[in-house]
Amino acid sequence: ASEIKRSIEVSSPSKIKRSLAMERTIKPTRAKRFKAYLLSLIPFITWLPKYNLSTLQSDVIAGLTVGLMVVPQGLAYASIAGFKDVSYGLYASFMGPFIYIFFGTAKDITLGPTAILSMMTADASDQVDGYTLPSHAIVLTFLAGIWQLLLGLFRLGVVVDFISFPVISGFTSSAAITIGFGQVKHVLGLHGVRRPFLQCVYDTFKNIKETVYPDIGLGLVCFVLLFILETMKTKYSKGDRFVNKAAWLIGTARNAIIVVFAAVFTWAMIEHNHLQPCPKSEPTTGIVHNCTTIIGDLPVGFPHPPVQAPDFKLSDMKALLTGSIAIALIGYLESIAIAKSFARENNYKVEPSQELVAIGFANTVASFFHSYPITGSFSRTAVNSASGVATPLGGIITGVIVVMAIEFLTGAFKFIPQSALASIIIYSVVKMIHYKDVIKMWKVSKLDLIPFSVSFFGSLLAGIEIGVGIAVLTNLILVFYLVARPGHTLLKPTDGAHALWQKQTAQNARGLSLSDIRFGGSQNGHEGDQEDEALLVTAGMSPQTARAARPLKSLSVQSVKPADDGCSDVSERSGDNDDATARLLDGERQGQRDEETQCCESNYVPATFDAALLHALPPGVLMVRLAGLIYPTATHVQDLLLECNRESQCKLLLLECSRVKVIDFTGAQTMGEIVEEMKAVGCRVSFAGLTKPVQDMLSRAIDDFGGAACDSYPTLHEAVHAILPTQRVQVTAVGVAEPTTDISMDPTDSDLEGEVGTLNARLLSPYPPSPTMSDV
Repeated sequence: ASEIKRSIEVSSPSKIKRSLAMERTIKPTRAKRFKAYLLSLIPFITWLPKYNLSTLQSDVIAGLTVGLMVVPQGLAYASIAGFKDVSYGLYASFMGPFIYIFFGTAKDITLGPTAILSMMTADASDQVDGYTLPSHAIVLTFLAGIWQLLLGLFRLGVVVDFISFPVISGFTSSAAITIGFGQVKHVLGLHGVRRPFLQCVYDTFKNIKETVYPDIGLGLVCFVLLFILETMKTKYSKGDRFVNKAAWLIGTARNAIIVVFAAVFTWAMIEHNHLQPCPKSEPTTGIVHNCTTIIGDLPVGFPHPPVQAPDFKLSDMKALLTGSIAIALIGYLESIAIAKSFARENNYKVEPSQELVAIGFANTVASFFHSYPITGSFSRTAVNSASGVATPLGGIITGVIVVMAIEFLTGAFKFIPQSALASIIIYSVVKMIHYKDVIKMWKVSKLDLIPFSVSFFGSLLAGIEIGVGIAVLTNLILVFYLVARPGHTLLKPTDGAHALWQKQTAQNARGLSLSDIRFGGSQNGHEGDQEDEALLVTAGMSPQTARAARPLKSLSVQSVKPADDGCSDVSERSGDNDDATARLLDGERQGQRDEETQCCESNYVPATFDAALLHALPPGVLMVRLAGLIYPTATHVQDLLLECNRESQCKLLLLECSRVKVIDFTGAQTMGEIVEEMKAVGCRVSFAGLTKPVQDMLSRAIDDFGGAACDSYPTLHEAVHAILPTQRVQVTAVGVAEPTTDISMDPTDSDLEGEVGTLNARLLSPYPPSPTMSDV
């Protein structure tokens, strides 16, 4: 369509009519686009007709397995959220899986409460007597769901791409430390400890002399049991025997086993008067030996009525709005990162914007069932995937288990010790501290330690909302600086265009090669104009002539053909030079339609150099020209390459990176993942046109992923020459700029054959001008 619009500007009225008619046939109607959009909102219609007994069996097994995890996790995460009644963790665990069945695109994802969102809920809600106000948490859920739903319906999921990997790693590590240390008070049995991190640290050490021995003893025992069960799962679960499967199941359900063990042990000790429940409201005095802190009485079943709007004041809306925006973005970021990770592992595609719709709708509906904010959980999703779930329908089984626990088991939760839940939380969040990322960033890109540090310390000291906001702003400033100052590498005029000319002559090439002139930065805007001028000055022209000659950027039409194809080259075929020029210029405007004017099937004259390469590359070779590898585009590049590989099943992926002048840690990390994922499916990755800084950073990043071997070529021409050693590429230059006295090409230079991709014409020569452009 863009080619048609461009041709309209210089076409006759009859051509305009034909072009508009062609555009109408190419573009789908508005009704069809709207229908496709509506169908994309309900993705379950794509897999539901294929549902059978085999997939049902897989979903039931996975749903039961996840259900064993979600009940104890829900109780534990409600403790992080600061609820006095931990049943709210269960209220938040059943509606999400039900809703996700209809709107989600990832079969492995399970929605529910998570540690980070639980902490953010506690920070954004008002506290009464040290406990989170449930009505505020429910309103946060509703507002966060509305934000996510709006972003998803308008397909604006791209906004989270501006939260880079260092920022994510920083606030995740900060949240893990905050959550983990916040649970130390429950392991020690302390009371009266404030929630903010610095105050929590101060109060914990101040009151440590009031430690309750039974609580710390039971907490340490739970830690040891968790470690043993996880080790058993890792070490003994590989195999098809019954013992291996039993070991995997026991290790997966370790949280539930710990909760049941601790509850039974505490109940027995209290029944036989060896222990008594510690008071919750008043702090203990001195070291207590004969009490333990338990959850206490919980309401049996759902609140009455089960569906109701929360009771809150409109004056609190301003603070809740700010918190809901942060929760909406962080919640989506958590979920989409998990979904993409398991989609790549299990070879299916996830629609990011549709995931926003699914999470937003789940939060909106769940808020009417007393839920606090939910999103995708990594631990439960990993278990869901390992259990062999086939479709999102497994969420029904998980939701039913939670509903049954709410209705029939809440009375039995009374004797669950707080120290047991705290040990489960601490054991889980320790793995979220990404200390290895700091080492990688130090090796790959030290500059990215700045947004990481801002995110880490800002979230730790001022809260996640403020910390992430400042870190994103810091990262944007760094990116803008790198784009504005990319670091040019140019040949100086004192080095001599004559020396460059002699180099080309020594290689049996007449004229300058564009592949020998490199410059950094973007290709648009004011900076691009300066680069064009520097390029032309390097070739031996004055700046005034360079400004006049700038239209020559569009110069070059390449012809690719096999060595012995029986067809004459362009100069032999063209006959009259003016006719040949007009025909090729028309092909430049109309793209692939110049195939109609080719003389035979094998002698194809494409309009662009990219088209020429694609015509020459053999099957199994995929070439992609990358335009950037910084954090807003890195994940998009990863999705694009993996999607292309799924469609073409390539054996060699050639990444042309001459336009990639800047790369950050996110881009390097993503490229390392791409190399590993391509290697896993039997596809080798090669690079062409990497600048020295980019190549060094990529090498260090790829080494961290196991050092997968990759070929790197200085230019795209050499890469293609290595891929096609038995073919020769013939390149012909045809001027598309207005002729000037300072721009000329020598028609006597008819020997245009040379190395792959070399423009063997006398282009921008410092030597005296030859006949005008029309004589070529």
